[in-house]
Amino acid sequence: SCSELATALGRRRGHTVHGFDQVTADLPARLRSDCDVRPHDVGWPTRWIRCFDVADTAQREWLTQGIGGTDEWRTGETPGGDAHFLVATWCWRGSEGFAATDFCDADEPVRRTRVSLIDVARNAYRNVELVEPYLDRRPGGETAVASRGILLHAGGVAIAGRWLYVADTDRIYVFNLRHFVREGDGPYRLPVWARFETADDRDRREHNAFSSI
Repeated sequence: SCSELATALGRRRGHTVHGFDQVTADLPARLRSDCDVRPHDVGWPTRWIRCFDVADTAQREWLTQGIGGTDEWRTGETPGGDAHFLVATWCWRGSEGFAATDFCDADEPVRRTRVSLIDVARNAYRNVELVEPYLDRRPGGETAVASRGILLHAGGVAIAGRWLYVADTDRIYVFNLRHFVREGDGPYRLPVWARFETADDRDRREHNAFSSI
């Protein structure tokens, strides 16, 4: 199962498992208040509007999609203590990076999805890539658990306790906010913990059954 593979990935030599609170203790990126948004653009005052940092707003490879928060369904397992965190999703729209490409490019050979973990009080965030754990079959018949990028539509995201739910048109992907994996001093990654099918084959052929949550 996905959870067994994710657990095994965290146990690989050189890998460590971290919880949400550890991952968000230090947030490397800052939100900006000098956004290019005017009140008449959105219909309300812009005092509380924040933008991602310049590196994330100037690029054309990632597209922002959904947003959720820890206050949506707070339980005893909700991470972050009393602090309010937002989670924003980004899908990969293509390495060519055309500004007009406002969709996830399923034909793009690069397959990636990421989330931004945002501390509202600190106006700071960290980007974390979502990955899929799998059994890598090597020459000689040996297998080892590895991870690879995964392309999700990520049209919506929700948090309930320690579980992060990400919508992908006809599936819901689940991630465990207690199980971020890090190899050495590399970036944190969040492996898929479970996946639910929400549409049958006919639904997939005829229409997008599900794109938000």
